[in-house]
Amino acid sequence: MKYIEIVNQIDSGKNRPFLLIYGREEYLTDRLIDRLYKKLLESGDLCEKIHMKADETNYSELYSHIYTMGFFSNKKLLVINDAQKLNIDKNFEKMLKDDSIRDVNAVFIASKKDGSFNKLKKILDFVEVESVNRDQLQKWIAREFQKNSKNIGYRAINYLIDNTRYFDYGSSTTLYSILMEIKKILSTEEVKITEEIIRKHLSDFHEDNIFNIIESISSDNSEKAFELYNDYILSGGDLNVLITMLARNYTHLLLARVMAETTQPMEVRRKMLSIKSDYILRKVTNNSMKIKKSVLIESLELCLSTQHELRTTGYASSKQKIDELLLKLTQKK
Repeated sequence: MKYIEIVNQIDSGKNRPFLLIYGREEYLTDRLIDRLYKKLLESGDLCEKIHMKADETNYSELYSHIYTMGFFSNKKLLVINDAQKLNIDKNFEKMLKDDSIRDVNAVFIASKKDGSFNKLKKILDFVEVESVNRDQLQKWIAREFQKNSKNIGYRAINYLIDNTRYFDYGSSTTLYSILMEIKKILSTEEVKITEEIIRKHLSDFHEDNIFNIIESISSDNSEKAFELYNDYILSGGDLNVLITMLARNYTHLLLARVMAETTQPMEVRRKMLSIKSDYILRKVTNNSMKIKKSVLIESLELCLSTQHELRTTGYASSKQKIDELLLKLTQKK
């Protein structure tokens, strides 16, 4: 099922109680969850939103949440992360096929297509949020500016899309990444947004941005790293984007370090890292050589585990968790 189809079903109140989501666009996943939550609140009653980890729950616990009243409300929205880790037996299948369930929605978010994923896909409404097409991205960008009383033309929108490299082969740019750039441009005084304004404020996705924090960490300049981090927060930077970009930059550094030890030509390295400029590729490679490979691996694992923890706790303590992450990263030698 396409994203727009499930949106229409939710808005019309015709969606089935259970939904399976898979894909890299966490922005769309979060929007769907928010939409379901607001729909459940429409009657004016309270609704419990409960986040769960698949490897820490079972059929009995989910059954209890679905078929028993809550403490504060009959309505519930369950968000189950890493859904592919669930053990789907016959009782589980029977419950997931129960269309008589009312006032409860459960969103199963899969992070891999393995385990019980295929079983869930056969039973549940399935939405893949891997990416959006160009027309959808253009309209979304235009709406974001219009909501903030800014005018942006077709050429400026396409300049923003092309220079954030959303459609590049192997690109790790997401809607959250682009949203951070939009917020930065919205913070300016200009009402009419042109290509020149975007060019002035747009980050280089593969050199600057969060990479400056990592560069300070690798240079044992933790004071500078936290100064850049605080500037990012004060300028309205999105913590969801920050953790995503930290993980992406450490992935780039690790890949660059591994490829530097091989005879891979520059063209192959650029394609693997989705970097078009030889200058930027050399800079990424040089910075990767300043850090031990074991430290790069440990740092990447820290970023990924923190990102996973934030998603499974509903971002309730994002600032504290990222503070702790940066402190651990600065202590890596």
